[in-house]
Formats: sequence, C-alpha cells, structure tokens
Amino acid sequence: MPHLLAPLTLAGLIPFLAGAGLFVASKWPGMPAPWPTYAAFSSLATIGYGVTILCFMAGTRWGLALPDRAGPSLQFLGAVLFSLLGWAALLVYFYHGTVAAQLLSAGFLVLWIWDELAYARARVPDGYLGLRRFATVGAIASLQAIYWADTLLLGY
Repeated sequence: MPHLLAPLTLAGLIPFLAGAGLFVASKWPGMPAPWPTYAAFSSLATIGYGVTILCFMAGTRWGLALPDRAGPSLQFLGAVLFSLLGWAALLVYFYHGTVAAQLLSAGFLVLWIWDELAYARARVPDGYLGLRRFATVGAIASLQAIYWADTLLLGY
C-alpha cells in the first residue's frame, strides 16, 4: 500500500468530523447567535460529503471488478446501486436531513461488510481493510452524531 494512503484517509475524515462537530455545537441548547444558524449548513455539508464518499467507495467496487473478464458481475451492480443510494440520500435530505444521515450510515455499513467479505476471499490489497475500518467508523460516527444531536436536541 502506498505510504500516503494513511494520511490521505485521515484527511478524508476531516469534513465528516468538522461538519458533525459544528452541527452538534449549533444544536446545543443556549448557544448564542449565530451558532444555531449553522445547523442547516453543517448538516448539508456533511451529508453532501457523505454522498461523495459513498459514491467514491462504490466506485472501488467497480474498480475491483474491472480485471475480472468473466463479464458483468454483482460488483458493477453494487457500485451503481450504492451510488443511487447516495443520490437518494441527497434528495431525502431536503425532506429530512437526519433520514439522509441514516441512509448514508447504512450504505457505509453494507459496503464495509462487503469489503470484509472481499478481504476474506483475498480480493482487496493488504492494509486496505484496516484503513477502511477506521474511515468507515469515523464516517458513520459523524453521521450518527448529526442524527442523534438532531433527535435529542430538538430537530431543525
């Protein structure tokens, strides 16, 4: 695995952690103006980034399937379905942002399980899964922070 992969993976968590942190702070009771106005911005920024990363991770499934010359596979179908899930989460966001956070969390979780299964069959490179686990936990934790802050601290 390239040496830059770990720092780049960690850097990829910054928008998740910053967005979730800003959202939780903006929802905290008694926060003075203008903090409460940051809730919509921070949740949209985090959900939008989550959609981007979910589509990117779905694309890795596509990339893993390309060398397989056996023809169409579930890898291609899965890649497209998870990209569509990301798009649906973005559309749902405008109805209720926390539902979008749950959809993205579910997508990340299923892709993680898929990667675990692929690793068991030696279909992903060594070192990839450790980074994948760490990044997925960070992404899901950030999305769940938005969900629970909104649920427990009086929705927006």
